[in-house]
Amino acid sequence: MNFSSQIRAFFTGGIAFSSSLILVLPLISFAQSSAVSQVDNPEVSSIEMARSEANGVQTRSNDSDWQIKLGGGVLSSPRFIGATKQRTMVVPAFDVRYQDWFFANPVKGIGVETKPLSGVALTAAIGFDGTSRDSKYDSRINGLPKVGATAALKLGAEYEFDEFKISAELSKRLASTEKSGTKMRFEAGYNAIDNKNLLVTTGFFQQVMDKTFARNFLSISAAQSAITGLKTYEAKRGLLDAGVFVQALYRLDDQWTIFSKLDLARLDKNAADSSIVQKKNQTTALFFVTRSF
Repeated sequence: MNFSSQIRAFFTGGIAFSSSLILVLPLISFAQSSAVSQVDNPEVSSIEMARSEANGVQTRSNDSDWQIKLGGGVLSSPRFIGATKQRTMVVPAFDVRYQDWFFANPVKGIGVETKPLSGVALTAAIGFDGTSRDSKYDSRINGLPKVGATAALKLGAEYEFDEFKISAELSKRLASTEKSGTKMRFEAGYNAIDNKNLLVTTGFFQQVMDKTFARNFLSISAAQSAITGLKTYEAKRGLLDAGVFVQALYRLDDQWTIFSKLDLARLDKNAADSSIVQKKNQTTALFFVTRSF
């Protein structure tokens, strides 16, 4: 088996494992008593707090059930799948949590979390899927339907052990058939730097899509080809892209935190062969500064 096949097998196995976590662990959690609660540790270390924040979780203090972080940042991503140019925008950054089960933030949405087993976290939320396509960004796609960002149902599963973490998130767009679709992201990461103030994580990721997502964002019908001049193409469900990521969280003090993440992805042949795609390599970057209240 060559290196490429090993990487593909690694991701495929990871997706299967993470998917099984999403399907099976809620049953285990239901069987356990909901009356069991975690005891707050007033001596929790700074890096443990940093790890929690990097995962979108905050360590709760003893004097309040609420934890609030507010701030802002910059997000840069391709204007659409396969675009040559980036879209950069200023975005709000916030994270609101109540006890250990309710959360609200731009990444995961508004939802609930449960930890049925040590190192395992399951989430369910209504969030935001920013994938979109608009002809104003590229005259080549004039005549193709506009597909905007929309609300999405998000189901997530994470398993953390030592300095490693694997996770999977399924995102189903809540929109009409012409604008809907489902994709799933799998990550496998390692904490390369882990000290009192700095946490740096690197790893691999992969995204897969269903047939509806592939049709709405990458396929070109005969009628659309006649309007745009683009070659007809039928994208299939399966791999969308794969790549590497690096993220860093730096704690300036007990209140201020800086977080950044960079994704370097390459579209799979199934997506890259679409006549919509101009660039196979895709970059997404974000930078946030937040303050705890």
